[in-house]
Amino acid sequence: MNNLDGWPFLVSCNRYLDYRTIVAPDFMCEIGDTKILANTAGGNVTAENVAFYREIHKSKVGKFTLVFRVIETTLEDMGIEGSGVLKDSFGREILLLEGIVIKGLIPDVIVTKNALEIAHGMLIQPYREFWECTRSEPATPSVCFSLPQDSSEFCLQYQRLQPYGVVPKIEVIEVKPKIEVIEVVDRPQVPVPVAVDHHRKNSRSQEWRSQRTNYFDAEVTSVTFLPKSNSVAIRYEHQQTIIISNFETTENTIFQNEDIKFTMCPTPITISHNGQYMATGVIKFGDNNVIKIWSIEEAKREHKEINGHKNNEFGRILAVAFTPDNQILLSGGKDRTIFFWDVKSGGKWGDPIQGFFSEIRAIAVSPDKDNSIFAIGDGEGRIEYWNWNSRRKIKSFPGSLNRSPINSLAFSPDGKILVSGGDDFSIKLWDVSRAEELKSGKHSSKVRTVAFSPDGKLIASGDDRGYIKIWDVETMQSMIVPRHDSAVTSVAFSPDGKTLASGSKDKTVRFWERV
Repeated sequence: MNNLDGWPFLVSCNRYLDYRTIVAPDFMCEIGDTKILANTAGGNVTAENVAFYREIHKSKVGKFTLVFRVIETTLEDMGIEGSGVLKDSFGREILLLEGIVIKGLIPDVIVTKNALEIAHGMLIQPYREFWECTRSEPATPSVCFSLPQDSSEFCLQYQRLQPYGVVPKIEVIEVKPKIEVIEVVDRPQVPVPVAVDHHRKNSRSQEWRSQRTNYFDAEVTSVTFLPKSNSVAIRYEHQQTIIISNFETTENTIFQNEDIKFTMCPTPITISHNGQYMATGVIKFGDNNVIKIWSIEEAKREHKEINGHKNNEFGRILAVAFTPDNQILLSGGKDRTIFFWDVKSGGKWGDPIQGFFSEIRAIAVSPDKDNSIFAIGDGEGRIEYWNWNSRRKIKSFPGSLNRSPINSLAFSPDGKILVSGGDDFSIKLWDVSRAEELKSGKHSSKVRTVAFSPDGKLIASGDDRGYIKIWDVETMQSMIVPRHDSAVTSVAFSPDGKTLASGSKDKTVRFWERV
């Protein structure tokens, strides 16, 4: 085979900005079709002599082939001041998805390890420049180089991914939204067996099975059910899109779809207890951190836009929550401040609480309307109770400070128990009245999300490796449902407790049925 031309590409993140296309072929940059690389390149860290192979059948530049690897690397390797592995602002290791774009579909293409090393060398300088970026910039164009096709040189083993743009010939329930913003990402569905609790046969969480999978064209960052309805709100990071989807009819309504800045701080969606309002935080061009509140029931679904947090990297909004009376919205983030907002007017409701020791990563409001309690979890592992009427701290959890960030909090339906999940791989149950740890359980990686079932008898938790555990609150016995391909970012039970929804960085929302 004659020599072929290949163009280096790179998808990654830095300390401030989430994963995106950093380097793309010059012909893609010319027509502005570079996001497709971030949408089609992904996976776990590859072994030393292994690379992913994927054919792209639909794009603005025509058909092309990707050969890429997913690696961890160091500051020294990338020529950046300092030492140790690349890490983001949360201390998470940064992965480089780097490889080669080849024009056309070439199933028998030979790519050597040396070719990827050449591409890596061409990507170091663009990434070094990207390292300090705090604002979204266009991808850096790359030029082609010749790929040797000499089979005598060591060739890589391919892990072939499902072609992009071709419907896979597999039996899977496929949701085709009736709006143009969502695309069905062509990925193979792994057969999912019924999950069984091997520890306790009579556990309440004994059996859950896969019911349906929805595919999206970007990472899913938040999933939550609407109260007393068959609808679920979903946020995914294609133009920070937010939709409400009817669980039974699969009809979708867009609430947010703006070409605004991507972020490593995708604020979860929160729904008011009466199901009338939806809120989240977004980043607009100009680096403005804003909160948006939608009236779900209004025909026009007009939203209020609130700006109170700092308008820079240090003002990112990480958490939002409604009070039980549906009148107040709480927000917190990297500026170490809790704001209170009047839902109807969009104005401030009293003074904010300032001066926290670390960024506010999670907020949960007690469902008990009489006690006005909310809990916060911060970047150093603190959990504290506050009264949102008096603005006074009630209690701190002395056993919670372990320097490992808290990522998610949830109250039980009766408000007596708080569950936390964090970077220490654990979920913990806390007695609200005594601020004491009751029980705990372990994952094998960082816990990103936790949720109580409507009856308070089960807890779902999702971790960085894509695993979901369902816990029996009484016994803390757990079972694992078949995993996502990447980190689980959100879990939520349906109002009747029979369905669990999970969103993931693998660009899917999966629904699990209790049997």
